[in-house]
Amino acid sequence: MRQKRDRMGWRLDDGGSDARADGVMRPRAKPGDVLPKPAPAFFVPYATPEIEESIYVDLAALCGMHAPKPAGRIYSITFTHDGEEWTATVGERLRGFYYRYDRRRGEASGIYVRSAVVLAIFAGDPFQVVTDQGIGGDVGSKWANPFYVGQLSSVTYFSTSS
Repeated sequence: MRQKRDRMGWRLDDGGSDARADGVMRPRAKPGDVLPKPAPAFFVPYATPEIEESIYVDLAALCGMHAPKPAGRIYSITFTHDGEEWTATVGERLRGFYYRYDRRRGEASGIYVRSAVVLAIFAGDPFQVVTDQGIGGDVGSKWANPFYVGQLSSVTYFSTSS
């Protein structure tokens, strides 16, 4: 039986993974997957470099926390909330991914949900995320500000190199 391949040479199978013609198996990407990118140097969205440190301290105080040292500042997290996988990345809109069953087609399809811009993420038990919801007006977010993160999947810290 001949195996199907896509135009890039990936061998397609029903096992939930892909293999290139070289035989190396790689996990199949889901619609919600985002390719990893290097973390930038620390910044606070909407803030000038002169005042971003003081704004960051104020955002930490809003969460009832102290601002962490530069090596402990979080750039991005992935977490699960109500069965949806969410990604909070500083400077970007909060993104969610979930499956919805389509009865007509008989299959599941992924849907993105976009919301407020993430201003800061603070480690703790639980982690807390601060967005621009209510700070710069109502941006239409269903999330409280700041909000708590329950089931954490991954954490990416800001780059500390200049």
